[in-house]
Amino acid sequence: MAWAGGKLVFTYLFFGQQQRIDRSFLYTGDRLTRVQYHNFDHSGQWAVTDYDSLVYNGNRLAELHVVNAGARNQLFKLYWEGGNVARCESFDVIAETIVLTGIIKYQYTDQPALARVFPPWCYFIWTGRDFAALSENERSVEEGSSAIGTLRWRNSYGHAYLTGGRLESMSWRREDFSAPATADFARQFAYQLYQTQ
Repeated sequence: MAWAGGKLVFTYLFFGQQQRIDRSFLYTGDRLTRVQYHNFDHSGQWAVTDYDSLVYNGNRLAELHVVNAGARNQLFKLYWEGGNVARCESFDVIAETIVLTGIIKYQYTDQPALARVFPPWCYFIWTGRDFAALSENERSVEEGSSAIGTLRWRNSYGHAYLTGGRLESMSWRREDFSAPATADFARQFAYQLYQTQ
């Protein structure tokens, strides 16, 4: 990772011993406005081949447009309640025709989100289009439905907190209603004080 002015500007990957830029991030003020994806282009050169364009309504992210090889092919629309993303609609874009493909609805606890312990945008970038990572509070339930409203999956979260309010552990159950299948997961968190010199 590379930082400039307190903002994440590059993430890297390695091909053998060679380090290459994986993603780069453009900002307007403090707002992340573009996520650029670096890959080999048609001539074999390492270049920006795809990008996400972020659009705001006031101070909140309202839309994310996915552009691959110069053509917009996906769109995400966000709807907020207070400081939390309440709903995300996903669309495919086919020759500029926008087709609804799914809806995710979120519920939250009253505890601050894990993302708040990271620099702005860092957790959202790390999770890769996990829009609940932009919310002020920690999620408790998220449900994904088809375009016609059929419930496809549900994630239910449990949280344990350290003294002082930092998240110590998270458990979650993933229910896939199309399979059907259920899986349980758990994650522990550790913190290290970072000091600048």
